[in-house]
Amino acid sequence: MASRTRLTLALGLAACSMWAHAAEPQVFVQAGTSMARGETLGLEDVGIQGRRLQSSKTSTSDSHAQAQSDAQLIGAVLAAAFCLHWFVKGYRNYSAIKLLDVDDCQAKMMSAWGAKSESENLPETLRGVFWMDGNYAPECLAIFMNGAFDPKKRTISLPIGGPYGWTWNSDRAGWFVYFLIVWAGYALFGATLRVEFNEDYTVASIPLYLFNCIWIPTGYMMIREDAQGNSWNRATYSLWVACGLRSYTDPRELRWSYQLRKVVDGSGEKLLNWKDLEDSLDKAPLNKTRMQRIQGFPGEPTAEASKLLAAVE
Repeated sequence: MASRTRLTLALGLAACSMWAHAAEPQVFVQAGTSMARGETLGLEDVGIQGRRLQSSKTSTSDSHAQAQSDAQLIGAVLAAAFCLHWFVKGYRNYSAIKLLDVDDCQAKMMSAWGAKSESENLPETLRGVFWMDGNYAPECLAIFMNGAFDPKKRTISLPIGGPYGWTWNSDRAGWFVYFLIVWAGYALFGATLRVEFNEDYTVASIPLYLFNCIWIPTGYMMIREDAQGNSWNRATYSLWVACGLRSYTDPRELRWSYQLRKVVDGSGEKLLNWKDLEDSLDKAPLNKTRMQRIQGFPGEPTAEASKLLAAVE
């Protein structure tokens, strides 16, 4: 196979070389043919042929330059359109961001997705609002009910930064992660997290994909720790685990893991874990803020805009 590849490359280079110099030998071939017939090719004729050849080269060069210029223009237009689409979509999401107390956040999440058809067939262990306990990232609450659930494949496709699906701290770190995920990820690529469960929904794998198609050899796992699904071990695994060189229980892997604890059940009732959540707010070392940022639906008025509309009415 390697020899065939080298032969193909050699033939290709030879063909390109022949094409590039195809015009030049014509003068000498014509001269040689004329001499063979006993004719004398004058210097004036050679000069004419040379000027014609030079004109042909100039025309070809101009054509190549024009084609290159057209390609650059098309590329610039496509890049500008792509950036404009990214900015408009990102701004629509940004304009719908809300700053709410964690209690109001969970109420909004349940109101938006609790009775929607997207979550009708979702197992009860996965319904409700979950708290990322022990997560050092500036994020607090998440749900699965806003995802597209496929019961046959036992998968949930969660939109990263989708409306009323995730909350972030109100501090600078929260802003940074919000822009990183929502503006660059969700707004630009419409990225999703694909959660893949086993047959009894006790273990799930969350592989990561770049641009939704290129697999990254790292990801997350969820291991259910009780029958009700009120506590899950949200483990992070690295390339070493993906390649079978480490176990996800290795201490070097567990340092990036945390507990996913259900604080509100599928019917909207708060569980005992809710008190633990409230007791942990605004405290070191995790510093989860009581006021959280949550993404609303694009085009939905923010709290400030709603107050202005109410005042006008």
